[in-house]
Amino acid sequence: MALSSYWVSQNRKDLAERAIVSKREKDAARALKCMEVDSYHRELALKSSKYRSLEDVQGLKTSKANDESRIKESQKHAEKERLEYRRQKLAHMLDVENDQYMKELKAMQDNERERDPWNIVKLKEQIEELQRRRKEGEQNMQKRYMHHLFSSSIRSSKEKEEEELQKEISESWQQRKEELERLSLEKQQKEKEKLQNLELEQLKAKHEAREVEINQLEEQEKWSKLVEDKIKDLNAAENEIKKLKAEKQILIQHLETLLSLQRRREAVRDLQKKTFYKMQNMWQSKEKLRRILVEVQHSLDFDYKLLITISAFNRSTVEDTALALLDLDCVSDVKIKIEMQIAMEKEREVEIQQLYHEEATRVLEKRLEQWSLEAVARDEIMTDLFKTLAKEINKKIEFNFEQEKKYLRLKEDWLKEIDEFNQKAKQTVKSLEEKKQCFLDRSKRFREELESLSTARSSRPSTSHGRYQLEIS
Repeated sequence: MALSSYWVSQNRKDLAERAIVSKREKDAARALKCMEVDSYHRELALKSSKYRSLEDVQGLKTSKANDESRIKESQKHAEKERLEYRRQKLAHMLDVENDQYMKELKAMQDNERERDPWNIVKLKEQIEELQRRRKEGEQNMQKRYMHHLFSSSIRSSKEKEEEELQKEISESWQQRKEELERLSLEKQQKEKEKLQNLELEQLKAKHEAREVEINQLEEQEKWSKLVEDKIKDLNAAENEIKKLKAEKQILIQHLETLLSLQRRREAVRDLQKKTFYKMQNMWQSKEKLRRILVEVQHSLDFDYKLLITISAFNRSTVEDTALALLDLDCVSDVKIKIEMQIAMEKEREVEIQQLYHEEATRVLEKRLEQWSLEAVARDEIMTDLFKTLAKEINKKIEFNFEQEKKYLRLKEDWLKEIDEFNQKAKQTVKSLEEKKQCFLDRSKRFREELESLSTARSSRPSTSHGRYQLEIS
């Protein structure tokens, strides 16, 4: 893989060099063509002047030489720039290829490390090599032993050779015994190290599984707290929406009451106007004053009762509402004015009772004008009051509606957030469960390997001792 990337990088370098050279050649050809065009234009200019003076011709020659020297310098500078650019490009390409090669080498090492992190494959290969060498040595020793055995049986007369053979056999068995002991010690040492590594890995896997479980519990607790907070916010928003709905209902009732009161007042005013028209035919001025005064007092009392009804609006609000629904300061001001006018009309009633007939005719004209002006002013005050209260109630209703929409949007957003929290919690719990299962599987696998190694280790000494006794016999 590294060689293939190297050849690819070489091909890329060659292509880049060719492209750079072709581009530089094109730039040089274009510069030469531009110079030729410039020289042609200069020659035309020189011919058009018809060589008026020798000094001009000499000046043209010097300018042409200067232009040629300038062109040569520009070509040299362009060549230097081309070489510098090519050198930088090659250095950059070499750096890139070196980084790529190092990444591939690191990836190969990581792959080998992932395949065999504890060099188990190498240990198995070494053990198999030792077992193969051991079998070959045993076969060679058996062949030699059988050969010498048959040769000694054939040549029974040669006792010297038999002694040498016995000596050689004893030495070889002694060497073989030492080699077997050394191999068994090495194998025991490797198995001991492997057992220690497996125990460490098992403990590490258990510890990691415990950490994953703790993280899972923490995530669940965090998620439950978030959900509880969001549910509290939802309940608070629901309560606020209920309060706003109740307030809106009360405001609508107030508006309907206000409109009905306004209609009743208009009806009463129409009746009073009709009665005033009827009173115009009365001939006694004092009686007319008294009757008109009674009607004025009735209208003032009616307006005063209306104001009392309007001022009692906020008493029927919701108990949980901290603030009043309406600002009724203007109602109290109008109420004070009506009270003052009622007191003044009572004083006028006392004055009328003390009047004579001649004075009543004079006072009647004056009082009629005053009463008409006061009635117009009172009507304007009451209509303005009704308009301001209706406007305020409509504003409150609109504000209430906007608040309801706001809380509904917040409720929808919180529900979406709760759904997102649920999805995230499910994903995290799933990933943590997978990690936990992976670590538990690892610890189980390591435990099985430990048990297999321990059983093999416990069953090995008896068989090896029996084989050793057999070899000695």
